[in-house]
Amino acid sequence: MKTKLFICSLPIVFMFLACEDFSSLGTSVKPDTDNVSIYDATIGITAKTIRVNSVYAKTVKGSLGNYYDPDFGSVNAGYACEFYPSLGFIDVDSVENGKIDSVYLSMHYKYVGDSLAPMGLTVYPLNKALERHYYTDVNPAEFADMTKPLTKFAYTARNLDVSDSLLAAVGYDYNLYVELPTEIGQKLFDKATNKEDSTIFTNLDDFRKFFPGLYIASTYGTGSMLNNINTEIHIYYTAGTSHRWATLAVTNEVVQVNSFKNSNDEFLTNNNDTATYIKSPAGVYTEISIPVGEIMQGVGDKLFSTVSLSLTPYTPSEWEYALPFPGSVHTSTELSKLLLIRQDSLQKFFEEQKVADGATTFSTIFNTSTYSYDFQNIANVVQDFIDNKPETDTLKLLLVPVQTSWTYATVNDTQVATDYATLPSLALSGVKLKTGKDDLKIRVTASSTNTDN
Repeated sequence: MKTKLFICSLPIVFMFLACEDFSSLGTSVKPDTDNVSIYDATIGITAKTIRVNSVYAKTVKGSLGNYYDPDFGSVNAGYACEFYPSLGFIDVDSVENGKIDSVYLSMHYKYVGDSLAPMGLTVYPLNKALERHYYTDVNPAEFADMTKPLTKFAYTARNLDVSDSLLAAVGYDYNLYVELPTEIGQKLFDKATNKEDSTIFTNLDDFRKFFPGLYIASTYGTGSMLNNINTEIHIYYTAGTSHRWATLAVTNEVVQVNSFKNSNDEFLTNNNDTATYIKSPAGVYTEISIPVGEIMQGVGDKLFSTVSLSLTPYTPSEWEYALPFPGSVHTSTELSKLLLIRQDSLQKFFEEQKVADGATTFSTIFNTSTYSYDFQNIANVVQDFIDNKPETDTLKLLLVPVQTSWTYATVNDTQVATDYATLPSLALSGVKLKTGKDDLKIRVTASSTNTDN
């Protein structure tokens, strides 16, 4: 009976132990030959808001508009773009007198702000091919002829021709169709149908010299920002009795450059003890400082198991058009995320369109269930910092809003979403983080096992 009583008591003992902090057990419940040492601690870290001079500006998505937010200030956006030479003219022998009918700039987008705010844009011709690497502080006059506008166009962000119920049913974005001078399309048509000149459509560099592209500027109004703009040129013509069109599109093979002017947001970098900011496309980031020296005093020669970081935003102010959080807007091909990275790695990371590797760079989305940004384990970047024996004992990391391109890949016979390129997010977004003493901490666990054989 005594034996039976002992066996039945075991679950109770284990239940009691499970409720205790494992780190407090030490080695008292382990055999003398198996010594396990556990370090489990919550460490306070610090943060501040910083602004970088400029942000890498190459993307295939445009931003356009002028927008003011009481929490984050003002931003004005425009963009320059080249077009890939895949025109696709067909039945050209049936085009009467070889004349095209019309040319339109097609802009397919999402938006932030007042859908009915009156806005205006101006389209300018580029006077030279764009360079591969530009930053958002670029002056458009470097590559666009600002003295010769091609057209001006008034608009509102909301497409009133499409019902809200249809938008919700099909996930339809909005469109603007801006008429351009027919001369643009006629010159392209003439080149495409001239056997001697048509070779420019098979050589991207030659095409960029012939038709460098367009610059679209926000020149009137405030209240809305068009984001994630897909841009095309449609050239319409009549072949016999058929109405046809050819298309030029902005693709990954060509260059698109976004330019931004931010104002009225100097207060973001007036750091306080309870909040920091992240804003795109302004280059306003949160920098966190991790006291690695303090951590190592506790860890000693143990091996890191996990270093976890969680960040909680403030709820947006009562503002009807509050900005979306970074890492909260997604499409079928792109994910908005928050990147954790060392500042000295940022330029190369974007110019080479890398993806977070889980070793020295990490990314996450905004978790609506926990209302937080969670980095489950950044132990590798802490260990990498220690291994490189820096002169300082403080690891500084930036929180940067990014846009990742993704696709499905097969892993162990299972389809999983996989990022394949990362660019800075140039869509309008902003978040205010809780960074007070009681809010900003990391949890560190480490262990070592020594077995005496």
